[in-house]
Amino acid sequence: FQKEAISLLRLASGGADAPLTSFEEAIAVGDGSAKAASEATTPADIKNGWLEAEKAYAKAIELSADVKDKNRILATRMMLATAQYQVGKAAEGYTTALTLAKENTSYAKAPAAASLAVNIALYLYGQTRDAAGMDRINESTELLLKQWPQHAEADDARIAKGKLKLLQVPPDYKGAIETFTSVNPVSDRYPTGLQLAGQTHWIVYINEKKKG
Repeated sequence: FQKEAISLLRLASGGADAPLTSFEEAIAVGDGSAKAASEATTPADIKNGWLEAEKAYAKAIELSADVKDKNRILATRMMLATAQYQVGKAAEGYTTALTLAKENTSYAKAPAAASLAVNIALYLYGQTRDAAGMDRINESTELLLKQWPQHAEADDARIAKGKLKLLQVPPDYKGAIETFTSVNPVSDRYPTGLQLAGQTHWIVYINEKKKG
């Protein structure tokens, strides 16, 4: 109950506005805020929870110099990337996640960090449709496919490439279907690939039907 104990100490010493003075304290506040955000039912509460989490995780990294277990620091960077994405700092979240994956390829959650970077890159490209957005997608998907080709997260890269084909003008429906169905059949992403392929087939059908 370390996190709960830290929360009680903060309440006794000034509440939520008390400054964060240690890595453990910052982690406790960050995890508590992220949990509150995930359980919140209103947009305002969700946003406030993630904002508090982002500040706490960023502070935890500042206070991590003496932390001996480096995996805890890496996990904190992963949570920071997630929080940045949730509060609208997608570009920062992308950089945090991709840098984590690039610099720590042996870390157990490095593929998940790269997958998060892929999803953020796809979101950013959908917002801007610019060359920088395309570069982010290429950089993050290539890292996943090259570094962890047999991991389930590599299928996230394949799915992202398929979605990218649907964002082209005009959309490359055939290429998207081929990409979605190229997902490894033993991967837990395979059902998602099939679902997206099915949806794309349906779009093609509707488009052809409109032609009469």
